[in-house]
Amino acid sequence: MLQGVELRRRVAFARWCSDVGSPPVFTVLTIALIAGAASHTLSGAIAWASALSLIVAGLPLAYVLWLVRCGVVTDIHLPLRRERVGPIIASLLAALGAMLLGYKLAAPLLIQRLLSVYAAQALILGVITLWWKISFHAAAVGFFVGVALALGGTTLAPLLGLVPLVGWARLTLHRHTPRQVIAGAILGLLTAALL
Repeated sequence: MLQGVELRRRVAFARWCSDVGSPPVFTVLTIALIAGAASHTLSGAIAWASALSLIVAGLPLAYVLWLVRCGVVTDIHLPLRRERVGPIIASLLAALGAMLLGYKLAAPLLIQRLLSVYAAQALILGVITLWWKISFHAAAVGFFVGVALALGGTTLAPLLGLVPLVGWARLTLHRHTPRQVIAGAILGLLTAALL
């Protein structure tokens, strides 16, 4: 059994993995991958990635930070299932807004598909969250890895290691059960297949 310094180090590393492996971080990374693959120019990729990251990841994160500041939710990782409903609605609305923007600005088809899948994923996560606390972290990392593998092939297979790493962090911090982490990862990988 871990004790003292060793336990504190393990928990600190798990906290770091959980923060770095959070849904907003993986959302930005996924958007950057898709924008890079879909755009014909570097400036186009940067413009799409920046604008969409701000909307799809930034706005829901800002909402969660505001909820934390007001004392409405425990922390940015939303440990209680009931705390997740508002933020998932914000994520769905952000994805729908970005989808509308992408359509109006004639975004490349791959970007439009990504935004549609993000909206669908937010809806699915929201419905599941009404009854069960599925891991948003695992869904986000699973989606990122699925997209990366679809775009880069087996050369990016080492990224698969991110899924158990983030899952381990969530389990170590006692934020989820193994089933919740596995279900989130599977949902993320499956929704990536929709692209």
